[in-house]
Amino acid sequence: MSVAFEIEIVPTGTVGAEMRGVDLASMSEAQVEAIKGAWYRHDVLVFRNQEMTDDDLLAFSRHFGTLDPPPNQGAGRKSPPGYPDIYVVSNVLDEKGEPIGALGDGDAAWHTDMSYAAKPPDASML
Repeated sequence: MSVAFEIEIVPTGTVGAEMRGVDLASMSEAQVEAIKGAWYRHDVLVFRNQEMTDDDLLAFSRHFGTLDPPPNQGAGRKSPPGYPDIYVVSNVLDEKGEPIGALGDGDAAWHTDMSYAAKPPDASML
């Protein structure tokens, strides 16, 4: 375990690490750089118990580069009103039995995001 700017980086095994002690909705540039360093080293990062608005999620995501628009899948492109760069993934059904997310209720199996693209994105955030 290492500590950088009060962030704990806890490896989860061969791949991945859990990041503790950071609020993704209000980070310093030093914390952003520490997160990037952990990502480059561990490939997969987990941030538990974060409370973020849609604007917070977009601001955090943009620290890592330009965002690609979400694909059109299963139930169509589902985004919160006014946030076309956010893609809703959920297994929740609404009161009519329709999926609130773009992939429906258990419709997606293991896959890689946008691996078909000539220049696929460096990362996906869930």
